[in-house]
Amino acid sequence: MSAAVITTEHAAQLDPAQVAPPIITNNRIGHDSLFEHTEGGTPQRILPLIGNSHPTRWAPRPYVLDVMFDGGRRRVYADDTADAAGVILGEAYRALQVAAAAAAAAFDDDPNEDTAQAVVDTDAALFAARAAHATTIRTALQRQHNEAITDWAALDQWDTQVLHQSMDPDALAPGCYPDNHPLNGALSTITGAAEAGEKLLWAADAVLVCSTGDYWPYSDVLPPQSVAATTVTGVATPVTLAGDSQLVWLNPDNEAGYLESLRAAGVITIDIYPVDQVDTIWQTVYEQIHSKHANVSA
Repeated sequence: MSAAVITTEHAAQLDPAQVAPPIITNNRIGHDSLFEHTEGGTPQRILPLIGNSHPTRWAPRPYVLDVMFDGGRRRVYADDTADAAGVILGEAYRALQVAAAAAAAAFDDDPNEDTAQAVVDTDAALFAARAAHATTIRTALQRQHNEAITDWAALDQWDTQVLHQSMDPDALAPGCYPDNHPLNGALSTITGAAEAGEKLLWAADAVLVCSTGDYWPYSDVLPPQSVAATTVTGVATPVTLAGDSQLVWLNPDNEAGYLESLRAAGVITIDIYPVDQVDTIWQTVYEQIHSKHANVSA
């Protein structure tokens, strides 16, 4: 993980055999972007390469990760998920990453109760930051899905309550609460308070966005499960099978899982390029494939 963010010119001077700090660009033509006009006048995105200007026998390479975020307005090019997550979650999160790395190094140098607690504390702070970010994304996504609902009358009062509640970042997460909690979000087939340990099944024909950070083991709330109706072959009566057809899950448990869940939810896109250098026998073909996307000089 690198705390720094560099430019394409800096990346071109680095050793392509080493991990490079990330680059942030605008994903449109204009200031601080990586677009150029082709001969036909069509804008062409340029893929930044590491090592274009480095005196090495290794061929220049692209970053491992190419992530579009911020509603498609920006991109981060990174060699690991920690750097990509740091850029997407912002400067405060990158500062926490630096603190966590320092705590881990201190523990490696001198493992004791204090340095071990520092590792625990910084890891907890990183998770809390991811969970808070997930709540922001969850409520925004839920609002988008709710706006796409065309027939609210088809949903019962519990479904409607849960969907509206899920747009409020300060509301309790929809799920199953123990006896000492009010049931703030319920199941289509439940008309009263749920018992402790009872699962919340989401059976409505509407998308419900959830974050794992809102549920056990991070709280005493049990996560909802969705159900999907299907018909068994040869049987006329539909049977209910468990599934997640109408649940969108964000997973801030760790950085890699969180980025993947954001991708699955349609919040970001992720392109992955080969980590290893291309064998010389395929180098010419590789360069031809990437010639339209590679910066010639930096």
